[in-house]
Amino acid sequence: MKTIKMVAIVVFLSLFCFSPCFGEDLEKKADQAVELSERALDLKERALAFEREKWEYEKAEKERKEFEEQFPACFDYKRKVPTYELQGYVTDSERRNLVKVFTILIEQGVTEVKLNISSFGGSAFDGLGVANTIEQYKKKGLNIIGHAYGKIASAAVPVFASCSVRITGSSTVFMVHEASIFKFFSSESSSDIDAQKEMMDKLESKYVDILVRNSKMGTEHWVKAMKKETWFTAETAQEWGLVDKIE
Repeated sequence: MKTIKMVAIVVFLSLFCFSPCFGEDLEKKADQAVELSERALDLKERALAFEREKWEYEKAEKERKEFEEQFPACFDYKRKVPTYELQGYVTDSERRNLVKVFTILIEQGVTEVKLNISSFGGSAFDGLGVANTIEQYKKKGLNIIGHAYGKIASAAVPVFASCSVRITGSSTVFMVHEASIFKFFSSESSSDIDAQKEMMDKLESKYVDILVRNSKMGTEHWVKAMKKETWFTAETAQEWGLVDKIE
């Protein structure tokens, strides 16, 4: 009886192992396993690629944000031509801002910047400082395009005049005048007054020098115009060489 059972088992196993259908089934399952493994590997590689792309994007966005945060709010780096808005009174903060902006632009390989100006002026010292800054960066290869709007007066005149290209609207008015000092309940000696007069003469001389360098008119013309506070139109400014183009 045991012998019969053993024979039956051997026959069964032989038929089972060497059955063509069973072999095909094993091969099919093996192929499926390989395919699933390859798909899993592909999905893993895609996931890693996505994570890397996401990391690179987030890094680039962080760097872009940090880069743009270096600039003052009045400067728009995203325009076709980066543009700085100089509105209101000319102060030394404008000079510091422009130094920062111009330096970064040159480091980035940017060669052109637009300077929109609409100002009644301000401190003559600060106006000369901003004008000198513009002249310095022009020498470094930066093309500074000045656009005048509404009014260019007092300390704003040498700032606009110093730009590489000077463009203005037809309704813009210009004004130059003598240097003045604002005093409030102060007492001064004659020596103080003499020293202030000497300082103002030197200040006016530097002011006139910038206008002479950046216009068609000479020293005598500008000194005479400043003596009586002269207002003039965009057309006159172009005739005198302060404006290159009227739009």
